[in-house]
Amino acid sequence: MTIVVDSREPTRIKNKLEKKCSVKGDFLEIGDYLLNGSVCVERKTIRDFISSIKDRRIWTQASNLQQYEHAIIAVIGTPAEKWKSLYLGRSKWMHKSLTGAKATLATRFNISIIDFEDEDDFIDFLETMEKKLTQDKESTRPSPLIRKAKTDQERRENCLCAIPGVSIQKAQCLIEHFGTVEAIAKAGCNELKHCQGIGKTLAENIYKVFH
Repeated sequence: MTIVVDSREPTRIKNKLEKKCSVKGDFLEIGDYLLNGSVCVERKTIRDFISSIKDRRIWTQASNLQQYEHAIIAVIGTPAEKWKSLYLGRSKWMHKSLTGAKATLATRFNISIIDFEDEDDFIDFLETMEKKLTQDKESTRPSPLIRKAKTDQERRENCLCAIPGVSIQKAQCLIEHFGTVEAIAKAGCNELKHCQGIGKTLAENIYKVFH
C-alpha cells in the first residue's frame, strides 16, 4: 500500500517516511496524508492547532475531513502537559476553548485527535498504520454498532448508516434534505453534495451503493 503525501508537506517528513514505507507525493484537497483511500490525516503543530481554533478554520477543515471513513488530526510538538504553559498562559477561557474544541471534534465530527511528541513519533505512527492496513487488506472500518430502531425513521437512518462514512447525524440530514431513502437512492453525486456535511468523496460512496 502507498501512502499519499500532500505535495505541500515538508520534504524532510516525506524523505524520512520514504525510508519506511511506499510513498507518493500528490496534491490533496483535504488532509495531508491519505492511507488506503479511507484514512485521512491532517498534520498540525501545536501552534497551528491552537491558531486554527482561534480563527475557527478548524471547523471547515473538520467538515471536509468527514468525507473519509476515518479522520485523524495529528498534533505534533511539545507533550500535552506543557501546552498551557507554552501557549495558553493562565487564561482559563483559552484552556476551556481548547478542551471544548477537542471534545467537539471527537463527538460531533467523530475525528480522532492524537498527540505526538515529535515528527519521528508521527512518522512511526504512519508506518504502523500502513502495516496494519496492509495486513487487514479489507476495509478498516469496524462493524458499526447499529442502535435498535424503535421507529420507521430510525430504521431508515440505520439503513443509510450501513454506508461507509455515513453517521446517524448525516443520515438524518440526508433524509431531511431528500425526504425518503428512495429519493436518496435516485440522486446523483451533485445532488447529494448539496446536502449539508456531504462532500465529494462521501457523495460518490453513497451513489455507488445504489447504482
